[in-house]
Amino acid sequence: MKLPLPPIPPEMSEEFEQVFSWFQSNVETLETAYSHMEQKFLEVHRELGEKEMALIEATRQNRLIQKNLNALLSSMKPGVLMVDPDFRITVLNPSAEKMLKINSDDIIGCLLEDVFPESTGIGVGLRKALHDPLNMYEDERRVRFKDIEFPATFKSSAVIDLNRDVIGVVETFSDLTALKHLEEEVQQARILGALGEMAATVAHEIRNPLGGIGGYAGLLARDLDQDDPRRKLVNKIIQGVSSLNKIVSNLLFYTRKTQLRLVPVELKNFFSDILDYVEIECQKDDKQIVLDKDFPEEELVAEIDPERFQQIVLNLMFNAVQAIKDDGTIRLSMATHAKHILVHIRDSGIGISSENMKQIFNPFFTTKEQGTGLGLAIVKKIVELHGGEISVVSDENGTCFTLKVKRGF
Repeated sequence: MKLPLPPIPPEMSEEFEQVFSWFQSNVETLETAYSHMEQKFLEVHRELGEKEMALIEATRQNRLIQKNLNALLSSMKPGVLMVDPDFRITVLNPSAEKMLKINSDDIIGCLLEDVFPESTGIGVGLRKALHDPLNMYEDERRVRFKDIEFPATFKSSAVIDLNRDVIGVVETFSDLTALKHLEEEVQQARILGALGEMAATVAHEIRNPLGGIGGYAGLLARDLDQDDPRRKLVNKIIQGVSSLNKIVSNLLFYTRKTQLRLVPVELKNFFSDILDYVEIECQKDDKQIVLDKDFPEEELVAEIDPERFQQIVLNLMFNAVQAIKDDGTIRLSMATHAKHILVHIRDSGIGISSENMKQIFNPFFTTKEQGTGLGLAIVKKIVELHGGEISVVSDENGTCFTLKVKRGF
């Protein structure tokens, strides 16, 4: 049961009404302020929503740009190296990783000098471009990084943002090894072309007197008795004429265009016959050389010119015999690789020096006292005419030549 409120004294009624009026006025003010604050909150909430959507879209665009940039860097064949103004590495694309055999994750953020000193040839243009950001620097130099070395062309320039501030420098580089080889081949082709024209002209001039000398020497040998000491001298003349004639023939073969007569040949029997012939030659040289062969059980057929291909193998086999001083082993083996047949000719001879390895297929390069330097050059030409490849590895334990030819079915 609620007790009735006591009556308000008359003297307080007016004062109470004033307080109530002040309270009501302030409540209305607070309601108005709350309404304004609620409206402002809604506006801020709406703006925040719009900002959030814009930020999401900007993030999506940035991710798309980053994705496209990564795809661009990944697809670029030249190597790309980028550093910030403090020379800290920020980008190394996959092509550069492959060329330098290095993982970008291991060097991103590292100082350029710590990874690529100036002696490596990498980053030289970056230093120039940072000091002079308005110019692009192009040059050609050799890359020497760890155990890697190759000629390369470089382009370096500063990276400038919309406010024209330098935010880094970028360098692109390309391996020129294949191009240099092509230039050498073109130069060699020009030399051989001129040499071929000269050889064709000179060969006839040489062969005519050689034929006469050989003919007269043959007549002299016929008229001399077997025990006549002059007969030995005449035989040397005949051998010299034969040697000169062989040199002229090899020169003409190397410099002229050659057409092969390709036929399917079963290689196991083909090589076995060659080994029989080489064995006879080894006996003539009075060397204790073991001729070994390792052929697969399956039949191996290749489309080759038998005469020319025999010339290849005999040349390599005779070189192997000469590389062995007194006794040793020559091993001829075959293996299949995809659509090709690999032919290995390995000897236990003295090997080839690293300096000579770079030149052994060059025409007229020889280490033999009476060599012409055309043997291996002709071998390489015949192999390439067959659409094949020839390679060689050598050390102090011997040498192995590998022929790669197309397999016939």
